[in-house]
Amino acid sequence: MQAIDSDTVNKRELLNKFCKMYWRVRTAFGTFRATARRLFIGNENN
Repeated sequence: MQAIDSDTVNKRELLNKFCKMYWRVRTAFGTFRATARRLFIGNENN
């Protein structure tokens, strides 16, 4: 029983780490895309 509980906790921690990393990458990628779009639109207008 203890082994199953600790295994579940480990999987939950891994899932939390994966979610945090995923959101960090996604947020950074979204910021990069917004910046690239702004630069691209600025170059198009000029």
